[in-house]
Amino acid sequence: MQKPVCANDGTKKFTYSILFFLIFSSICTVLFPFSEIFTHIPLAQNEGWNAYQIDRVINPALGPLYPDPQNGLIFNNYPPLSFYIVAYFSKYVTHDVMVAGRIVSFLFMAASCFLCSMCVKSLGGKPIGIILSFFIPFLYTAMYFKWWFATNDPQWIGIFFVLVSLFISINCINSNKGNRYFYICLAAFFSVVAGTAKHNEFAIPLSITILLFFNDKKIFYTWCASGILFTALAFLCLKAIFGYNLIEDVFFHPRVMSLSNLNNMRDSSSWMQMLYIAALPCLIEIKDKKLRGVILIIFTVCLILGICQRAGEGVSDNAQIDTLIALAIVIGIGVSVFPEKWQGYRTPSMILLTILAITPPVIKSVTHLPTNIKNIQQIPAQQKRWDAIYNMISSNPRPSACRMLSICYWAGQPYTVDMFNLGQYLKLNGRNKIFYDMVKNKDFGMIEYSYCYEKNCEMEKNALFQNGLNNYHPIKTERRFGTFDRFYDVLVFYAPND
Repeated sequence: MQKPVCANDGTKKFTYSILFFLIFSSICTVLFPFSEIFTHIPLAQNEGWNAYQIDRVINPALGPLYPDPQNGLIFNNYPPLSFYIVAYFSKYVTHDVMVAGRIVSFLFMAASCFLCSMCVKSLGGKPIGIILSFFIPFLYTAMYFKWWFATNDPQWIGIFFVLVSLFISINCINSNKGNRYFYICLAAFFSVVAGTAKHNEFAIPLSITILLFFNDKKIFYTWCASGILFTALAFLCLKAIFGYNLIEDVFFHPRVMSLSNLNNMRDSSSWMQMLYIAALPCLIEIKDKKLRGVILIIFTVCLILGICQRAGEGVSDNAQIDTLIALAIVIGIGVSVFPEKWQGYRTPSMILLTILAITPPVIKSVTHLPTNIKNIQQIPAQQKRWDAIYNMISSNPRPSACRMLSICYWAGQPYTVDMFNLGQYLKLNGRNKIFYDMVKNKDFGMIEYSYCYEKNCEMEKNALFQNGLNNYHPIKTERRFGTFDRFYDVLVFYAPND
């Protein structure tokens, strides 16, 4: 691929100015999320679920990491790598599972943004493109994809490893050296490693497969052969360590699929609409057909698979993070090549594209700074409010059941039921009377279930409880908290009838 040539026409001064604004807006953005890292305030729906799994890695006496999914109330439909990474970080550094998960997630996210910028550099991106391709995923995640910014979730661990694979693959395509066969095997290895952290992170590996097919058949065959070999070895090792329960629950766990779930894409699509607008002229303007083909394949595959994944119930905006990364790569290359057309001028197109791409998160980060400072000041009061809930639950001698598992986790309750995954199983005509009988017999000292205002929630509630919840009565309702800004749930707590 021919590397873009950028005219020396004042873009250096513009690049430094943009870098300053991006660093300043990033500092404004992270102040509040960083202040929440060490709190016991739920930040994402999945945090408690992950914490319970990590505890089982640290203390196997709590139960197997992959229990029998057909004969119980708890499920683990994620591969194990992320749980072990966070477990060891917690054991040797933080001594707090939730804090460890949040820090690890942020570190892998920052490393992923760096790898995104390195991919742009390897494709011939200039400094302005390299800078943008780092800060676009960073700022958009912090400002709009908040459930995956410094929260206890494995999403960015999987993304990091597939971006390592993409970076190596791009350099293999651009290289004629004999050692590229070794490196493409290494890239395949990292893609498989990614699958042991997040098994549905396959948009970028598929992009690599298509790229290699069209650019170099020899390393394509090497990639495929090594990928199949590493995948087989991973399956054999995981099955030997964790048994067949892992294979069944991770790869065959039921998931309700419906095209109506695509309506949930409206928010994430609106967040990224300026990126789409900026990316379109970038794709058109790139004259190097090979370079344009590379980034077009990455963008198209990530976009299509992201849309397909959103059809799954419970799949949220994280399905669009791969598309966000692809857009960052497209724009990073686009602003690098646009100056070719206006040699000797101030490159108005590059400036316009840059402003289009970064204006939404930059403006939001600066204008929300006073609110963020106010929220930071309110954290101690909000923590007391949450502690009161945890104390209410822990004061009951019987086990409790929480839809939001982090509530039961911080209340010191055992891992009793995974309502979301059990609900998916029951909604697809699964049979499991254990939970219904426990609710009917009032075995739970307390039940937390969010107030339902959506059809999917009502269906899950009916599948889980049937008429059993009639044996309980609501004792407490908590609306959206001041620092509970990543949720819209209304929490309802139920106690058994006398």
